[in-house]
Amino acid sequence: MSFAEMKPEEIQEKLKEHGYFGNLEIALAIKAATLLHKPILVEGPPGVGKTELAKAIAAISRQELLRLQCSPEMNERKALYDFDYSKQLLFIQLVNYPPLKR
Repeated sequence: MSFAEMKPEEIQEKLKEHGYFGNLEIALAIKAATLLHKPILVEGPPGVGKTELAKAIAAISRQELLRLQCSPEMNERKALYDFDYSKQLLFIQLVNYPPLKR
């Protein structure tokens, strides 16, 4: 059964079965995005569950999850055409690494 065929309460329950405890607004957004064939943009500070929501949606819909770690240096070209996960991780570590003391 797809998200389009489910009631928001059923979506909320499916999310819970996959370890994500979302509210009805989140379930309704998922249903609306599915019906309208539109993506969902999820933003917020670290640790609020954005990735876990994406993992739960992917698991429920039996889709592969491609994770893109965004940073201020990320632009459309890098995200869509030049994406290299290992290079991206190295760059993030480099940017966040404290400078050496001399």
